Amino acid sequence: MTEAEWLACEDLKQMLDHLGRRASERKLRLFGCSCARRIGAAISAPGEYKVSPRILISERLADDQVRDDAELAEAREEWAVGEYSSDSCTLYSTQATVDTDAFAAALGAAWHAAEGFGMLASEEPRQDRRARTEAFVAARQAEHSAQAGLLRDIFGNPFRSVTLSPSWRASTAVALAAQMYESRDFSAMPILADVLQDAGCDNADILDHCRDADAPHVRGCWVADLVLGKE
Repeated sequence: MTEAEWLACEDLKQMLDHLGRRASERKLRLFGCSCARRIGAAISAPGEYKVSPRILISERLADDQVRDDAELAEAREEWAVGEYSSDSCTLYSTQATVDTDAFAAALGAAWHAAEGFGMLASEEPRQDRRARTEAFVAARQAEHSAQAGLLRDIFGNPFRSVTLSPSWRASTAVALAAQMYESRDFSAMPILADVLQDAGCDNADILDHCRDADAPHVRGCWVADLVLGKE
Protein backbone atom coordinates (compact mmCIF):
# COMPACT_ATOMS: atom_id res chain seq x y z
CA MET A 1 0.00 0.00 0.00
CA THR A 2 1.26 3.47 -0.89
CA GLU A 3 0.65 6.66 1.06
CA ALA A 4 -1.86 7.84 -1.55
CA GLU A 5 -3.71 4.53 -1.29
CA TRP A 6 -3.79 4.79 2.51
CA LEU A 7 -5.28 8.26 2.38
CA ALA A 8 -8.01 7.14 -0.05
CA CYS A 9 -8.63 3.59 1.18
CA GLU A 10 -12.03 2.54 2.56
CA ASP A 11 -11.20 -1.15 3.07
CA LEU A 12 -10.71 -1.42 6.84
CA LYS A 13 -9.17 -4.89 6.80
CA GLN A 14 -6.65 -3.82 4.19
CA MET A 15 -5.77 -0.76 6.27
CA LEU A 16 -5.43 -2.76 9.48
CA ASP A 17 -3.42 -5.46 7.73
CA HIS A 18 -1.04 -2.77 6.54
CA LEU A 19 -0.64 -1.41 10.07
CA GLY A 20 0.13 -4.87 11.40
CA ARG A 21 1.97 -4.75 14.71
CA ARG A 22 1.88 -0.95 14.69
CA ALA A 23 -1.81 -1.22 15.57
CA SER A 24 -1.83 -1.35 19.37
CA GLU A 25 -4.56 -3.24 21.21
CA ARG A 26 -5.63 0.00 22.86
CA LYS A 27 -6.16 1.86 19.60
CA LEU A 28 -7.90 -1.10 17.98
CA ARG A 29 -10.41 -1.29 20.82
CA LEU A 30 -11.02 2.45 20.81
CA PHE A 31 -11.66 2.32 17.08
CA GLY A 32 -14.21 -0.46 17.55
CA CYS A 33 -15.91 1.47 20.34
CA SER A 34 -16.15 4.58 18.16
CA CYS A 35 -17.87 2.55 15.43
CA ALA A 36 -20.30 0.99 17.91
CA ARG A 37 -21.08 4.40 19.40
CA ARG A 38 -21.92 5.75 15.94
CA ILE A 39 -24.57 3.16 15.14
CA GLY A 40 -25.93 3.31 18.68
CA ALA A 41 -26.45 7.06 18.36
CA ALA A 42 -27.93 6.67 14.86
CA ILE A 43 -30.73 4.33 15.93
CA SER A 44 -31.62 6.43 18.97
CA ALA A 45 -33.87 9.45 19.10
CA PRO A 46 -31.96 12.76 19.33
CA GLY A 47 -30.61 13.25 22.83
CA GLU A 48 -31.70 9.79 24.01
CA TYR A 49 -28.63 7.70 23.20
CA LYS A 50 -27.36 5.78 26.20
CA VAL A 51 -23.97 4.18 25.73
CA SER A 52 -23.98 0.43 26.31
CA PRO A 53 -22.09 -0.71 29.43
CA ARG A 54 -20.18 -3.08 27.15
CA ILE A 55 -18.72 -0.18 25.22
CA LEU A 56 -17.74 1.56 28.46
CA ILE A 57 -16.09 -1.64 29.68
CA SER A 58 -14.23 -1.99 26.38
CA GLU A 59 -13.00 1.61 26.63
CA ARG A 60 -11.77 0.93 30.15
CA LEU A 61 -10.19 -2.29 28.92
CA ALA A 62 -8.34 -0.31 26.27
CA ASP A 63 -6.88 1.91 29.00
CA ASP A 64 -6.06 -1.11 31.18
CA GLN A 65 -8.61 -0.08 33.82
CA VAL A 66 -10.59 -3.34 34.10
CA ARG A 67 -9.57 -5.24 37.21
CA ASP A 68 -12.66 -7.39 37.74
CA ASP A 69 -12.44 -10.63 35.74
CA ALA A 70 -16.07 -11.44 36.53
CA GLU A 71 -17.21 -8.09 35.11
CA LEU A 72 -15.30 -8.75 31.90
CA ALA A 73 -16.57 -12.33 31.64
CA GLU A 74 -20.16 -11.12 32.03
CA ALA A 75 -19.63 -8.48 29.35
CA ARG A 76 -18.36 -11.16 26.98
CA GLU A 77 -21.43 -13.36 27.35
CA GLU A 78 -23.17 -13.47 23.99
CA TRP A 79 -26.65 -12.06 23.59
CA ALA A 80 -29.45 -13.95 21.91
CA VAL A 81 -30.32 -11.61 19.05
CA GLY A 82 -33.47 -12.03 17.01
CA GLU A 83 -34.37 -10.85 13.54
CA TYR A 84 -31.63 -9.13 11.55
CA SER A 85 -32.29 -5.39 11.76
CA SER A 86 -30.58 -2.11 12.59
CA ASP A 87 -31.21 -2.87 16.27
CA SER A 88 -29.66 -6.33 16.11
CA CYS A 89 -26.69 -5.00 14.12
CA THR A 90 -26.16 -2.45 16.87
CA LEU A 91 -26.16 -5.21 19.48
CA TYR A 92 -23.70 -7.25 17.44
CA SER A 93 -21.43 -4.23 17.03
CA THR A 94 -21.55 -3.50 20.74
CA GLN A 95 -20.88 -7.13 21.59
CA ALA A 96 -17.87 -7.23 19.27
CA THR A 97 -16.11 -4.43 21.16
CA VAL A 98 -15.28 -6.75 24.07
CA ASP A 99 -13.93 -9.59 21.91
CA THR A 100 -10.85 -11.17 23.46
CA ASP A 101 -8.89 -10.37 20.29
CA ALA A 102 -8.51 -6.63 19.72
CA PHE A 103 -8.19 -6.98 15.93
CA ALA A 104 -11.43 -8.97 15.80
CA ALA A 105 -13.07 -6.42 18.11
CA ALA A 106 -12.16 -3.58 15.74
CA LEU A 107 -13.26 -5.32 12.56
CA GLY A 108 -16.37 -6.88 14.08
CA ALA A 109 -17.65 -3.68 15.63
CA ALA A 110 -17.02 -1.76 12.41
CA TRP A 111 -18.59 -4.36 10.12
CA HIS A 112 -21.78 -4.76 12.15
CA ALA A 113 -22.07 -0.98 12.58
CA ALA A 114 -21.89 -0.47 8.81
CA GLU A 115 -24.49 -3.20 8.30
CA GLY A 116 -26.63 -1.41 10.87
CA PHE A 117 -26.48 1.85 8.95
CA GLY A 118 -27.47 -0.07 5.83
CA MET A 119 -30.39 -1.73 7.58
CA LEU A 120 -31.48 1.61 9.05
CA ALA A 121 -31.63 3.16 5.58
CA SER A 122 -33.45 0.20 4.04
CA GLU A 123 -36.01 0.06 6.84
CA GLU A 124 -37.46 3.38 5.76
CA PRO A 125 -40.62 3.09 3.63
CA ARG A 126 -39.65 2.46 0.02
CA GLN A 127 -41.71 1.72 -3.07
CA ASP A 128 -39.84 -1.37 -4.18
CA ARG A 129 -37.18 -3.87 -3.24
CA ARG A 130 -34.61 -2.37 -5.58
CA ALA A 131 -34.84 1.01 -3.87
CA ARG A 132 -34.39 -0.64 -0.46
CA THR A 133 -31.33 -2.53 -1.69
CA GLU A 134 -29.79 0.60 -3.18
CA ALA A 135 -30.40 2.50 0.05
CA PHE A 136 -28.76 -0.30 2.05
CA VAL A 137 -25.66 -0.42 -0.15
CA ALA A 138 -25.25 3.35 -0.25
CA ALA A 139 -25.62 3.78 3.52
CA ARG A 140 -23.25 0.91 4.26
CA GLN A 141 -20.61 2.30 1.92
CA ALA A 142 -20.99 5.77 3.39
CA GLU A 143 -20.35 4.33 6.84
CA HIS A 144 -17.29 2.41 5.64
CA SER A 145 -15.97 5.73 4.36
CA ALA A 146 -16.65 7.40 7.72
CA GLN A 147 -14.98 4.50 9.55
CA ALA A 148 -11.87 4.85 7.39
CA GLY A 149 -11.73 8.48 8.50
CA LEU A 150 -11.93 7.36 12.13
CA LEU A 151 -9.13 4.87 11.53
CA ARG A 152 -6.91 7.58 10.07
CA ASP A 153 -7.73 9.86 13.03
CA ILE A 154 -6.65 7.18 15.46
CA PHE A 155 -3.63 5.74 13.68
CA GLY A 156 -2.49 8.74 11.70
CA ASN A 157 -0.42 8.30 8.56
CA PRO A 158 1.85 5.24 8.84
CA PHE A 159 4.00 6.62 6.04
CA ARG A 160 5.00 9.65 8.10
CA SER A 161 6.76 9.35 11.41
CA VAL A 162 5.69 12.18 13.70
CA THR A 163 7.17 12.92 17.10
CA LEU A 164 6.21 15.56 19.61
CA SER A 165 9.03 17.56 21.12
CA PRO A 166 8.86 17.58 24.94
CA SER A 167 9.04 21.36 24.79
CA TRP A 168 5.74 21.44 22.89
CA ARG A 169 3.97 19.44 25.59
CA ALA A 170 3.07 22.46 27.66
CA SER A 171 0.86 21.95 30.71
CA THR A 172 -1.99 23.79 28.96
CA ALA A 173 -1.79 21.42 25.98
CA VAL A 174 -1.78 18.34 28.21
CA ALA A 175 -4.71 19.61 30.26
CA LEU A 176 -6.72 20.41 27.12
CA ALA A 177 -6.00 17.03 25.53
CA ALA A 178 -6.91 15.25 28.78
CA GLN A 179 -10.18 17.18 29.04
CA MET A 180 -11.14 16.22 25.49
CA TYR A 181 -10.17 12.60 26.09
CA GLU A 182 -12.28 12.28 29.23
CA SER A 183 -15.29 14.18 27.88
CA ARG A 184 -15.06 12.65 24.38
CA ASP A 185 -15.71 16.16 23.07
CA PHE A 186 -12.93 17.05 20.65
CA SER A 187 -14.34 20.35 19.44
CA ALA A 188 -11.37 22.14 21.00
CA MET A 189 -8.84 20.53 18.63
CA PRO A 190 -8.22 23.86 16.80
CA ILE A 191 -7.46 25.44 20.17
CA LEU A 192 -5.02 22.62 20.89
CA ALA A 193 -3.27 23.51 17.63
CA ASP A 194 -2.92 27.13 18.79
CA VAL A 195 -1.54 26.04 22.17
CA LEU A 196 0.96 23.68 20.54
CA GLN A 197 2.02 26.32 18.05
CA ASP A 198 2.51 28.87 20.84
CA ALA A 199 4.76 26.30 22.53
CA GLY A 200 6.90 26.11 19.40
CA CYS A 201 5.29 23.28 17.43
CA ASP A 202 5.94 23.75 13.72
CA ASN A 203 4.96 20.29 12.51
CA ALA A 204 2.44 20.75 9.71
CA ASP A 205 0.97 17.24 10.08
CA ILE A 206 0.10 17.87 13.73
CA LEU A 207 -1.25 21.38 13.27
CA ASP A 208 -3.18 20.58 10.09
CA HIS A 209 -4.86 17.56 11.68
CA CYS A 210 -6.00 19.64 14.63
CA ARG A 211 -7.40 22.34 12.35
CA ASP A 212 -8.95 20.13 9.68
CA ALA A 213 -12.67 20.92 9.91
CA ASP A 214 -13.52 17.74 8.00
CA ALA A 215 -11.47 15.36 10.14
CA PRO A 216 -13.29 13.32 12.79
CA HIS A 217 -11.72 13.20 16.24
CA VAL A 218 -12.38 10.44 18.75
CA ARG A 219 -10.71 8.76 21.68
CA GLY A 220 -7.36 7.54 20.41
CA CYS A 221 -6.83 10.52 18.07
CA TRP A 222 -3.14 10.32 17.21
CA VAL A 223 -2.38 13.97 17.98
CA ALA A 224 -4.16 13.94 21.36
CA ASP A 225 -2.39 10.68 22.15
CA LEU A 226 0.98 12.24 21.35
CA VAL A 227 0.24 15.09 23.74
CA LEU A 228 -0.92 12.69 26.45
CA GLY A 229 1.94 10.26 25.91
CA LYS A 230 -0.43 7.39 25.04
CA GLU A 231 0.31 4.64 22.52
